[in-house]
Amino acid sequence: MPDLRRSTSGIASTLAILVLTACGGGGGSSSGGSIFDDPETPGAATFTISGQITVPALTFVDGDINDIFAPLRSNDTPASAQTITNVATVQGFASARGTGGDAQIERFVDRADVDDYYRVSLRQGQVVRLKIVDASSSSFGDDNDDLDLFLLPTSPDCQVNNDGTKVCTDSQIGFDINNREQSEESITVPQDGEYLVNVYAFAGSSKYVLTISEPTSQVAGFADFVPGQALVAYNTQPVASAFGMSQQQLASGEGTEWPVVMDLNASAAQARLQTTASANQQDPLKTYNESLYERRQTLLDIKRMAQQTGVRYAEPNYIRYPQRVPNDPGYSLQWHYPAINLPQAWDLSIGDENDVIVAVLDTGILINHPDFASKLESGYDFISDAGNARDGNGIDSNPDDPGDNPSRGRSSWHGTHVAGTIAAASNNGSGVSGVSWGAKIMPIRVLGQSGGLSSDIIQGLRYAAGLSNNSGTVPARKAQIANLSLGGPGFSQAEQQAYTAIRNSGMIIVAAAGNESTSTPSYPAAYDGVVSVSATDASRALAPYSNFGNTIDVAAPGGNLGVDVTSDGRPDGVLSTLVDDQSGQREASFGFLQGTSMAAPHVAGVIALMKSVYPALTPALLDSLLSSGRLTNDRGASGRDNSFGHGEIDAFKAVLEARSLANGGTPPPLPLLLQPSQSALTFATSGNQTFTVTNVGGNVLTGINASVNADWLSVALTTDNGNGLGTYTATVNTTGLADGIYSAAIRLSPTVSDSSSPADLIINVSLALNVDTNSGGELTQQYIIVINAETNEQVSSFAAQPDGNYRVTGLAAGSYRLLAGSDIDADNVVCDSAETCGAYPILGSPQAVEISNANVTGIDIPVQVASGGSVSAAAVSDKTTSKTVDPAILKSNGKVLAR
Repeated sequence: MPDLRRSTSGIASTLAILVLTACGGGGGSSSGGSIFDDPETPGAATFTISGQITVPALTFVDGDINDIFAPLRSNDTPASAQTITNVATVQGFASARGTGGDAQIERFVDRADVDDYYRVSLRQGQVVRLKIVDASSSSFGDDNDDLDLFLLPTSPDCQVNNDGTKVCTDSQIGFDINNREQSEESITVPQDGEYLVNVYAFAGSSKYVLTISEPTSQVAGFADFVPGQALVAYNTQPVASAFGMSQQQLASGEGTEWPVVMDLNASAAQARLQTTASANQQDPLKTYNESLYERRQTLLDIKRMAQQTGVRYAEPNYIRYPQRVPNDPGYSLQWHYPAINLPQAWDLSIGDENDVIVAVLDTGILINHPDFASKLESGYDFISDAGNARDGNGIDSNPDDPGDNPSRGRSSWHGTHVAGTIAAASNNGSGVSGVSWGAKIMPIRVLGQSGGLSSDIIQGLRYAAGLSNNSGTVPARKAQIANLSLGGPGFSQAEQQAYTAIRNSGMIIVAAAGNESTSTPSYPAAYDGVVSVSATDASRALAPYSNFGNTIDVAAPGGNLGVDVTSDGRPDGVLSTLVDDQSGQREASFGFLQGTSMAAPHVAGVIALMKSVYPALTPALLDSLLSSGRLTNDRGASGRDNSFGHGEIDAFKAVLEARSLANGGTPPPLPLLLQPSQSALTFATSGNQTFTVTNVGGNVLTGINASVNADWLSVALTTDNGNGLGTYTATVNTTGLADGIYSAAIRLSPTVSDSSSPADLIINVSLALNVDTNSGGELTQQYIIVINAETNEQVSSFAAQPDGNYRVTGLAAGSYRLLAGSDIDADNVVCDSAETCGAYPILGSPQAVEISNANVTGIDIPVQVASGGSVSAAAVSDKTTSKTVDPAILKSNGKVLAR
């Protein structure tokens, strides 16, 4: 007979090993009842303790955990997805292969539990989080236990062809597939709708806690990428050669200096990838929606590719889109120029003192637009997909824009509009004016009818900076400034590496912050070394569509076509060069757009004016000038804020500052700027969360004062790296709080050694406490541990009934403590992270149950999922001794057998 033992975990390491058994075997729950008799005191009077184990509302259990005594409900396919509420805590288990453990207590000994699916209706801005907890049993725990998180739509856009085949075009999925060293993954919901939450076991076995919190803010859509493709970079040329790179590719630097675009479906790539069960023809996700399957499989293949020896990184080939809000033309005056004091700046300089070239990475431009006469430098078309390019070929030397829509009057002519704001021909009696009259435009075509690829944008950047690239050529004169009015979600290591290299070459990079009215980072604007621009309207307020957050550096006019603040009878848009193709021929025109795409070229143009006056302007010096407030007018909260960054750009101040530097002025010192690892925290119950604070500005910090504005919230510096920088722990205590949604904030106020007044750092905190009280908590199999309160020795252990009722029998008169918990991974450990844990009357303050000469009833034990990773032993017992109890008798199949 097997020794069916479960112990309290390392989380409560001073507790003794407990012994459990079950009647009937199989997948059912064991009945309550003692597995102990007392062989030393036969016939002695014994008593019982009984009660109910309860779990908080909105708590759920994965239907196929590893504990064989727990109920089984398969949730391995989209069709069998388990329904949960949109504010929830789920304890679960997943495994990429069999655990190899004890078949009498473990469900997945010789088979995998790769997928868990949950069906849930979510709201925009909610955050789905997956906390990964290593399996604690040495019999099957791995160093690389790794789970991944996906968010899939449940209503794919599918059509049935005449031959009966189903074709689905819905392709956007949310994902977080970090490697195991990052134990928490999260996805923010882009819009209201029904979704499938998919927990996927990439490697090893692990418990997990899945949580869904209340909405925090509006967010951008899911990051789009090319299915079946990866951007792959290798450490050395020999390694790249081993992956099939040609000598011509190696000589150009492809694969090492910049990433290669790899076809993951090619036989050479598949030979290097260890395909799992999820990649075969029988994968239920493929039956459900082949498009979603292909995208998820692409991400999983990329993750496997990244783990190959010699691969520096592998990542999706993201698609970037123009940052423009669709609109109708409307406004006839360039109100946005006086708004940033351009007329005064032009009195100081029109940008013709030194040659300045601004690269516009966009849809290309109308080359023969009269407002670009004598304004253009040699550009290039880096759109590698001929179908996306609409010009009949791949990359070529012609950046002329054929339009990004085959229908007349439907193309955006986005790049033409952006280029005109920067440097349209000015003071020539026709058309419109550009910000810098003397700057030249280098058109780099990277956006086509379906957006643009990371790989193409990287090549365009390298070309503009005069670095080697896959065109095999570089411009006669490189650009000093790059404008990227494009972007999307999804961090790319390849892009960050490219922007870092470009910045290190001396180029200043300006990018649009995005138009989703969210604090979710949009790339490339959110990358280190890129100037991120939010948009203002004619009233100097943040435009309603503009993104915000701690990555914003500066604001500029982007317009708002929904209002007429200027009172001229027309909506307030940004006026610039455009194209009219209604006749079937492209004709030069002018029109009005809105967006951060329109704000970014204002900043790029002002920097061009500065660079003309002071050619020694570097990216680092520009950062210093911006953070000091010398180039902007403060908007919103005093000092830097998450809406306007360091303020709205002021062209007059900027050119005046450049003139001062050119005449021997002193650059400003870099001021203090605190940056958090998380700008917001979300809680669903009592607990702790950590965040780190660093100073990305000057070194004048002397300390940080931390404060909160709610009684249920506290914050403390737990790892001090000096002068208040380091790791902070935020703690929420819900004791005495009614169910509901609560908001608060953590304020970190820096103190400095000089007379400056650095801005406070604000971390927003939200608490959604049992919001949906109509949804009761769900229990899995619970186990009771009985501890002698006087000796702290474990006395006995029991399995509770499926509904949480329990009855401990065979107890002598005395004093006892009761602990309850689940064992979802069947590792003989209860109260581990991701499992329920509780004590009578509460875990944090246990009390003894006294038995004198009668049975004791009504001893209810509340349990909750231990998602924070640690339950102190002191929460269960105030003693430090423990004892392993080896039972003399085990109960099996309804009979008491001598051992």
